[in-house]
Amino acid sequence: MIVMLTLDRALKRWLFKAVVGALIGLLVFHQRHAISTHFMEMRLDAVSQLQQRIAPSPALAPAPVRTAEQIDADRAVAKKRAEEYAASQAELRKAQQEAERKELAWQSFFQQERSCMLPESQHRIEVCRARENRLRQEFDRHWAQASTGLQ
Repeated sequence: MIVMLTLDRALKRWLFKAVVGALIGLLVFHQRHAISTHFMEMRLDAVSQLQQRIAPSPALAPAPVRTAEQIDADRAVAKKRAEEYAASQAELRKAQQEAERKELAWQSFFQQERSCMLPESQHRIEVCRARENRLRQEFDRHWAQASTGLQ
């Protein structure tokens, strides 16, 4: 009977170990299957995204056929814009040249006093700035009068 009990216990232990082993094996299999399915889905998503990038988009579709009148109208608009751009660039260059001329004239008109080159106090700095501002206003007034007189 003791042999039977020992055998019965041994059988129970073996069955318990077999069931636990089978459950662990089943859990491991299920987990590995879930992980491999997840990675496969990620790869399929990546492939579908690449296919969407590669697929021709409507923006790259061929342009509709245009008539000769539309082409001529577009050319006329482009020519007008090019002329307007050229005119604005010429005006800009003229304004820049005028500004350069004015700056050169100001530099020859305004001579800084020696005491303003290395001022010894804050008061001297303020006096020099005031003198420069007054002379600049006078220069601008004369420049404007000379410019309107030339035009």
